[in-house]
Amino acid sequence: MPRPNEDTTMRVPPERFPPGFRRPTFAALALLAGLATAGDDPATPAGAGMQEAATPPATRASTPATIGDGAARDALRAAIGRALSAPAPDTAPADPRLAFRRDPEISREVQRRMLEAGARTPGTRRGMEGLFASGALLREYDALLSRFGYSPQNLADVIAAYLVVSWEIVNERDSNDEPAGQRAVRAQLVAPLAADPAILAMSDAEKQAYAEQLAYMTMILGAGYQDVRRRGQRRQLADMQTAVRGNVLATGVDLERMALTPQGLLPR
Repeated sequence: MPRPNEDTTMRVPPERFPPGFRRPTFAALALLAGLATAGDDPATPAGAGMQEAATPPATRASTPATIGDGAARDALRAAIGRALSAPAPDTAPADPRLAFRRDPEISREVQRRMLEAGARTPGTRRGMEGLFASGALLREYDALLSRFGYSPQNLADVIAAYLVVSWEIVNERDSNDEPAGQRAVRAQLVAPLAADPAILAMSDAEKQAYAEQLAYMTMILGAGYQDVRRRGQRRQLADMQTAVRGNVLATGVDLERMALTPQGLLPR
């Protein structure tokens, strides 16, 4: 069992953030992943309420060439829901059809959208711009996934990492207690994602944009989670847990009711 306030492996150390950096609101970040969207608008989740009002209008404009169309987003959400309804198969090799190559132009577009949605103060914007310019977050992310044998350029692996970190946040648990489960979540996802024509039809640019949004969310939310736990900020932690749980609920998965088992994330 982890010691009180002990960091999990799936995190970026909060001290890596520049001085004066104020993290984007968790609600604003959650809008970017595309998991909790309503209809075809990539930044307006069902029941957004105050979260939607706090989101700059520019983030509500769709960018089909990089973000993917509504059918792809709906297919991804549905595939995740199906994947986490059944145990992982004994073997599930990476499917090359879910892989993509990174294009610097797409990375810059993703960063621009995240700045628009999350940089609520000049200090936050400067901090985020510094992180993006240095490439520090993606380097940390790539190293994180490599420790688990995941690829940062494969949809199944990127979604698995996001779900595991989200489960840790919502349940305040350490996935290192179930290392087989960490690997099994990727195995749960491969076949359902690869079986959907809308997902297979996604271009490299669309897969990259979706994956990099999740990558940044995984790292920033993970760091924020460790930070508020270390500081004992229970109200902020509860707000984060609510936002993260609500985002994943759009897939039909309630992380609060899921357990990380040797066969993956499964309903309790």
